[in-house]
Amino acid sequence: RDRRASAVRELILGCDRAVPRSTACGPRAAAIRTRELLARASNERGNRRYNTTRETLLQVLQIDRTNREARMRLATLAHEAGADEEARHHVEVLLRDHPGDREAQALLREIDARRASPAAALRVGAPVER
Repeated sequence: RDRRASAVRELILGCDRAVPRSTACGPRAAAIRTRELLARASNERGNRRYNTTRETLLQVLQIDRTNREARMRLATLAHEAGADEEARHHVEVLLRDHPGDREAQALLREIDARRASPAAALRVGAPVER
């Protein structure tokens, strides 16, 4: 089963390389790449690699600008690192693409609450990668 899944993956990605932007395999190849990048971002984040995780999530958004999961993860990552302007930007884009998203609305309220707090000025920036 794993070999079949791997063979199908290679077939789709090979088709996409041979005929870029093909309607037959382009969307499937994009979905495969997106899924793989999101998995890699989870692993990188688990290893506390902020910059690498951020870049991987941005790669997902290059493939699919409206990808809700990547946009939300990027906003959350930025907010946790204290980069609230970047976090706010990603939440606003997410809400433009996915109006009414409750999780994004809650994160926006959290960002605004931090901004209003005097202790927010004392927060240290993004962690350094090892």
